[in-house]
Amino acid sequence: MKISRSQARALGLDVAPARAKGRQNKPELFLAACSAHRIPAPVPEHEFHPTRKWRFDWAWPSEMVALEIDGGAWTGGRHTRGQGFVDDQEKRNEAVLLGWRVLHCVPADVQSGKVFEMLRRVFKGY
Repeated sequence: MKISRSQARALGLDVAPARAKGRQNKPELFLAACSAHRIPAPVPEHEFHPTRKWRFDWAWPSEMVALEIDGGAWTGGRHTRGQGFVDDQEKRNEAVLLGWRVLHCVPADVQSGKVFEMLRRVFKGY
């Protein structure tokens, strides 16, 4: 379900475009959106690997579900340049080998509500 700008404002969500490097500037807004969409509260910046310092943007550790919000798709950001892409691929593969289900989206998917539709499908039992 896509939410309108006025609905987003009523929920206290940031309706401005994503900030530099695709990072969320206010994690509490994503948490509020999850709550509004009846999605369990995630853990921000969850370190998931036993020896590497890799982190997921958002994770539901008890369900082994993670969400990565990959910014910079249109600006030549880290996720779309050579070494950054290769490094992300290694991280994604290790996560899968450890049993994680990892969803990927871009900041626009958060703004449009598309990511919450995906998450509801993952957590349909909630």
